[in-house]
Amino acid sequence: MAKGLAVGLNRGFVVSKIEVPSWVPKKQPRKRVSVVRRVVSEICGKSGYEKKIIEVLKQTKQTNSQKKAYKLCKKALGTHKRAIRKRTELQDFISKEALKKK
Repeated sequence: MAKGLAVGLNRGFVVSKIEVPSWVPKKQPRKRVSVVRRVVSEICGKSGYEKKIIEVLKQTKQTNSQKKAYKLCKKALGTHKRAIRKRTELQDFISKEALKKK
């Protein structure tokens, strides 16, 4: 904290503190946005990397299919949280697809 002194621990020009706004939580996606995204994914289908991840997840014989799918997601999306969310989303998609076939 500056005291207007030329030397010492409290040296420096006296300035007023900048008020920092408090943290604001992120908004939840709106209903319209979620509907549009769902419709687009139904019409356009899955992207290339998603198809690849689905194939890896379907290989249940491999013990590390979850890990491999996570690695592919992380490389495509960039962050840990996005990768985990995408992997669970695709696992849900596979399970729903299997229920439709039965």
